[in-house]
Amino acid sequence: LYYLLRQPDGTPAQVDALYWNFGLHNTGSDTLPGQAGPVAEYAPYLRKIAAELSGWAARTGTKLMFGVTTPMLNNAATDAVVMSNNRDAASIAAEAGIPTLDMHAAVVGKCGAVPQDGCFGQKGCFSPHCVPAGYEWLANSTIAPAIRKLLE
Repeated sequence: LYYLLRQPDGTPAQVDALYWNFGLHNTGSDTLPGQAGPVAEYAPYLRKIAAELSGWAARTGTKLMFGVTTPMLNNAATDAVVMSNNRDAASIAAEAGIPTLDMHAAVVGKCGAVPQDGCFGQKGCFSPHCVPAGYEWLANSTIAPAIRKLLE
């Protein structure tokens, strides 16, 4: 974790805010190191990451924000796991004093309820990935305003 919080030369990063996300790849029972893990491992790992980042942020003065996972628009069963993970994430973040950003609700508000074929004119958009227009919309309508507010 800490190698991500350092500059290329190894010096600690000095940042005003750190926005992070964790969870889309913990929706099944399979494990693929570095890419996917079982649902049962999601909350314990997230709790550890949140605790480590909270301590780091307290030492550095960095403001943290956690983004809950976007929906799996084309698969209601997988999206139910995403929503369960998101509830766990919101609880863990609250315990650690980390504000959350609900990207799931933002995408569903824009694209419609799960299940559906896609969004932004793209079949499979947010299932799990999307076209650049979808990410641009999410960044501009949801993520950037939340980070600006965090930094006020």
